[in-house]
Amino acid sequence: MIHRLPSLVRTFAVAAAALGAVAATADGARAQQLYDFGSAFGRAAAVSGDQLLVAQPQNVVSEGRVYAYAPSGAGWTEQQVLTAPNGHRSDWFGRALAADADGLAVGAPRTNDGAGAVVFFRPGANGWQATHTYTPDGPATAVGSAIALAGGTAAWTEQEDGREQVRVMQWSVGAPTVEATLSGRPGDTRYGAALVALAPDLLAVCGADSEGNAVIDLHRRGSDGLWTEAARESTGVTLSLTGGLLSQDAYTECGLQAGEGYLALGLPVAPGGGAVRVYRLTDADGLELDAELSPPEGAAGRFGTSVAIAAGPTLWAGAPVSRGQLGTVVRFARGATGWDAGTAVQGPGTDFMPVFGLALAAAGDAAVVGAPGDDYGAGIAVAFQRSGSDWAERGVLAGEVEGYEAVDGEEVDCSEGSAALFGCDQVDLVALLPVEQMGASRGAMVNDVWGWTDPETNREYAVVGRSEGTSFVDVTNPANPIYLGQLPKTEGSRGNAWRDVKVLRDHALIVADNAGAHGMQVFDMTRLRDVDPADPPTFEADALYTEIGSSHNLAVNEETGFAYTMANSGGGQGCASLHIVDLRDPKSPAFAGCYNDLTVGLGAAGQTHDAQCVLYHGPDENYQGREICFAYSESAVSVGDVTDKANPEVIGKAVMPNTAYIHQGWLTEDHRYIYVNDELDEMNGLTDATRTMIWDVQDLTDPVLAGVYLADNNATDHNLYVAGNLMYQSNYAAGLRVIDVSDPVNPVEVAWFDTAPYADEVPGFFDGSWSNYPFFSSGNILVTSHKQGLFILRRRVPIS
Repeated sequence: MIHRLPSLVRTFAVAAAALGAVAATADGARAQQLYDFGSAFGRAAAVSGDQLLVAQPQNVVSEGRVYAYAPSGAGWTEQQVLTAPNGHRSDWFGRALAADADGLAVGAPRTNDGAGAVVFFRPGANGWQATHTYTPDGPATAVGSAIALAGGTAAWTEQEDGREQVRVMQWSVGAPTVEATLSGRPGDTRYGAALVALAPDLLAVCGADSEGNAVIDLHRRGSDGLWTEAARESTGVTLSLTGGLLSQDAYTECGLQAGEGYLALGLPVAPGGGAVRVYRLTDADGLELDAELSPPEGAAGRFGTSVAIAAGPTLWAGAPVSRGQLGTVVRFARGATGWDAGTAVQGPGTDFMPVFGLALAAAGDAAVVGAPGDDYGAGIAVAFQRSGSDWAERGVLAGEVEGYEAVDGEEVDCSEGSAALFGCDQVDLVALLPVEQMGASRGAMVNDVWGWTDPETNREYAVVGRSEGTSFVDVTNPANPIYLGQLPKTEGSRGNAWRDVKVLRDHALIVADNAGAHGMQVFDMTRLRDVDPADPPTFEADALYTEIGSSHNLAVNEETGFAYTMANSGGGQGCASLHIVDLRDPKSPAFAGCYNDLTVGLGAAGQTHDAQCVLYHGPDENYQGREICFAYSESAVSVGDVTDKANPEVIGKAVMPNTAYIHQGWLTEDHRYIYVNDELDEMNGLTDATRTMIWDVQDLTDPVLAGVYLADNNATDHNLYVAGNLMYQSNYAAGLRVIDVSDPVNPVEVAWFDTAPYADEVPGFFDGSWSNYPFFSSGNILVTSHKQGLFILRRRVPIS
């Protein structure tokens, strides 16, 4: 059946499970931020009485949420889900939380067109009830990015005229009243990066002084009701100050927490992988250093990003990027002689950047640790409870995961600029198969896609890469796609954002980047003929090529029977640029040679991101009939003759002007031109619009830049392919773009379809269309879109 707006948008709850890893490749340089792909359950947390509160702020198609849990037997039970009054999608409600026994304050820094808000709740007979929402009446923005609360005094961070500041409000009696605005001293930056209310009349604020050193200011409300600075403690630790205070891709530079008579300051950028300083408050409103705690072995990695103090006293400190961004928390107990050496606690996530410990909350005998990157950015939180002197895990908490309803049974025409909620022009929506309906784990995303037409039955199939495996879908009846089963990632490997799939004759080939010992999987596609769709199987690979461990990408030449992997790590055979595999007998893959061009690459000599290898039939007579590879190698396009696999030869190079990261490209069908994209030029300000470079390669030894195509948007480009006189570009937040290249040096956009209509509203997101496959004779176009799933689209045939 067809699902139209608004029913197309929904959330779905699924069981927690999933694995992943940190990417080391160049276009994975931003892997540290990849948990922001998801809704990030566990990005903030608080404890109020016997309740745990866990936020899921980064929903994009719906509003942020805060989940309230109460103890139940040996675990915790969800009691309530809070949203902001008049909340809306992408409001980031829950980006910051603060609670005491009598109240809860929740920040929503992206609501009100970026002005932000703080929502206050009181406990009642029916759970938490919203009592007041603070919104700025002046030029302030990003209100509620950090919050403190104690005994009716609330404080939060905001920005005004480019400077961070802290507002203080009294809300315990009558109408809430803003009492003060604290801006620190001249030259202070990131003021309020962390803050905590030590008491109703005492507030601690973390920031950086004019020299960049982390400082704590104590502010006291006097008997006259005025707030003044009571003391300042300078740590001598220089903050990195990368990104803005409210930047979603910047880890906290300092963390503050008070409790049990102590104040803890986390310094995640301190030498040695971070540090935590513990202070006592003196009678004169000063801070007396009690201890400086260092991360134990295995816990270095922004140790101190989050801190919390519970009964005992017990101090918890998060090190979210330790262990390759798996994350660790360290629990310190204080005895008669001081703090112990700490006990490292690891979360249940085993890969894909769970960043366990990015958020922490503790009070009394309860603690909760957020791992917002776990389950591929869907996020989890782990609850702990104290009994006597011992702490024990008491359950894994997980929120709902965003997504879209399936669209099937009836096509959705592109009418008046949209097909359901998806913007479009001259492209109809035939079907949408959401990620979770393709055998995916919680939070998993799709990435690459390729197609196969069965030569015996003429049925069409999609091969869809996911974070943790590969899905097979029968798309013969495109309005009713049928999921046929999956091939999981190689046992022992890690899941990740990057998986690349191609089909060589009747066999699918699958590689994964930064996945450990994954190798290249070989799967016989003819096995799909016998699948019962009512019982989709989990397949095993027909062969596994282990001369590589991980590969970022894969190219195939169906005419010759060879495959080319690149950006390889591990395995038995190392190649700088292209690793050549003989697949003429697909179930017995064999190493055939290396193509190396050490004059290209950014991260390492020869490093290559993608390639296209063809049996050349272009205008350069010197190479007609030979196997030529165009290697998209970060800094340039390397052109190589790989006919003799034992002795490949570099024959030419296209050095791109004003580029950041040469990503991928494709030949015109006559092999005269190549269209080349740069994945990072838009983000680095090298172009104001999505840019495609057009190279004339009629002389393979001397490519010439023939033109530049600029789109009418500035989305980051990813994969492009040419079929006939049309170029199909998957450009993340801009979706699929169809461009007429009948005049090769003067392309014209003729159609488009936006697969992720809200992706461009969240800076830094790489959500949206990853890849496409436009080569089916039926004319149906496969498009993968990260969190949304597999789209089957059809371009409208123009009426001449």
